[in-house]
Amino acid sequence: MYGLDTIGDGPRDPGPADDSTGATTGRTNVRRVAVCIAVCTLAFAGLGVVAVSTSAAQANGQITDVNVTTDDPVTGDSVIVETTIANLESSDGSLDVTDVYLRTAPGAKTFVRVEEVGALDPGGSVTVPMSATFETAGEKDLTVNVVVKGEDGTIKTYESPLILDVEEPRVRAQLDADADDGQYGTTRLDVTNAGNVEFTDVRIAASANGTVIDRAYVFDLDPETNRTAVFDTRSVSNERVTFEADFRANDRSHTATHTIDLREREEVLGEMLLTSVETTRTATGVALEGDASNVGGTDAGSVLVEVPDTGGVRPVSPSGRYFVGDVEKGEFATFELTAETPPNASSVPVEISYIAENERVQTTQRIELAGTGGVTPAAESGSGGNAGGLPIVAIAVGLGAIAVLGTGVYVWRRR
Repeated sequence: MYGLDTIGDGPRDPGPADDSTGATTGRTNVRRVAVCIAVCTLAFAGLGVVAVSTSAAQANGQITDVNVTTDDPVTGDSVIVETTIANLESSDGSLDVTDVYLRTAPGAKTFVRVEEVGALDPGGSVTVPMSATFETAGEKDLTVNVVVKGEDGTIKTYESPLILDVEEPRVRAQLDADADDGQYGTTRLDVTNAGNVEFTDVRIAASANGTVIDRAYVFDLDPETNRTAVFDTRSVSNERVTFEADFRANDRSHTATHTIDLREREEVLGEMLLTSVETTRTATGVALEGDASNVGGTDAGSVLVEVPDTGGVRPVSPSGRYFVGDVEKGEFATFELTAETPPNASSVPVEISYIAENERVQTTQRIELAGTGGVTPAAESGSGGNAGGLPIVAIAVGLGAIAVLGTGVYVWRRR
């Protein structure tokens, strides 16, 4: 009844000029084509509506950004992936973000899924963080999928590719000590995280001769970052100091060590020495003249030299102590000292105090008295009276009297 082949008046005997069968077949084919065209027209018309709906939905929402907050992902650690979804201002209505996935491409495995994110008004956006962990190293070909639902109930899915390079964890700590930088008597230790995993609970101990002399604690260290700790090493300035850093990384405890020999420093901070010292015997002791030289690597301030009161040696006037002042590195300043010493003294101690890098430094240097110029004539006379020539004082008085007398005669004659 509904077959296209039943259309017509029935069979007739064909004549030479009557090809009714061909005519019937032609009408039937025309109707078939007409019906097909009508069906196809309706079908394509329907497809056109879906395409418009799809285009409109795609224009309303989009994934604007996919960001990995972990710079160097490693196996076993959490990787945070932040996905930002936006509803364009040109949208006619709100979008409901129902699901956000992180999957392997082409979606065989889902690492994490976030549901019921919420609705976005036109012009609104939301950032969804997702945490994933990878057990094997290598390049990961991933896809971020976002499912949204429009006000008309239309559900659409958006996706964005993501490539991650996951490495095996590498723990490497680098320690570097510097005793010449900073304040006098201190040593700076730089701790660098040269690996790709975080350091936590970093504790450092400084020891010399098997004894801990100081400790320090630094904050957690991210990969490719460093921190500095300062240690007091004044009590071991001529020793080997070992620094031991204990920390946790990749859920395990680790230790790194570094040793520095403070005796091998290239420069000494503000070291003062007495140089070019000349000694002269006096009636009761010795007089010293020379240079206070800064042979160290930094300036020295408030330099003071003095003779201590010890071992039969004591400071005396006029210069028992001498304030030199500031002496720049590589420079010198003169000084004078006087001291009372025993007759058989072979050396005199001199105390030198100064400030270098905000620290007061005090040292003692002994000045040898051998090779001095001998005692003064008064000391040589001793208790032997006037033997050996006229007294110097008497000669001076006589010369003075003659000069006064000559002046008086000259004035009298001019009158």
